[in-house]
Amino acid sequence: MGTIQNSGQGPRRITDADRTSDAARATRRTNTGAASQVDANRADDTTLGTNLRPATAGDRIEVSAEARMLLAKSETPGYVVKEPTQEHLAKLRKGYLDGSLTTAELLEYTAKKLLGG
Repeated sequence: MGTIQNSGQGPRRITDADRTSDAARATRRTNTGAASQVDANRADDTTLGTNLRPATAGDRIEVSAEARMLLAKSETPGYVVKEPTQEHLAKLRKGYLDGSLTTAELLEYTAKKLLGG
């Protein structure tokens, strides 16, 4: 009976580095792919330059009907905005500190307004 002689290397020994698993490998691959996609998208955006939006498009703000009504009212001739005076502010502060601003009627009115009643 003949013997088999293997002139190649013997079985590979398992090292401690081989025993540990790389749990973050899949995440690293995903992040690398996503980062390269973001870079590609940015490159596309810079080639487009200012053509991303038409020149006539600008930032817009939606204004409520109440705000439009107040604006129209403020533009009428003779309309004066009353600024609170120092005396009025002092009176309100004193009432707040005394607790006299919170009355049963005011609480009931506020509750109705908040609850839609």
